[in-house]
Amino acid sequence: FGVDQYENPDNPVAYYKTLGPEIWEQTAGRVTHFVAGGSTGGTVSGTGKYLKEVSGGAVKVLCPDPVGSVLLGAFNNGKVAHKQGVLAARSYCVEGVGKD
Repeated sequence: FGVDQYENPDNPVAYYKTLGPEIWEQTAGRVTHFVAGGSTGGTVSGTGKYLKEVSGGAVKVLCPDPVGSVLLGAFNNGKVAHKQGVLAARSYCVEGVGKD
């Protein structure tokens, strides 16, 4: 069973509804930056969206990811890189998360 977290719209929604509020509450609204690895994109986009909204845009959201990762296409043009319906993963000299 695979939930296809890379393209499942519920992925970022789950983080928006859970991790975002948890971080905001546990920092008493004093969070200034949120940094998350790319992976499926759900953590950084869902949590980041929530934190930006509740902070009036003050929270800075960062997503360090290696050049050539499958999320680069999503960042540049809104489309995740695929190869025959499967994510086109590559090897890198840095440790990643997810299928990348």
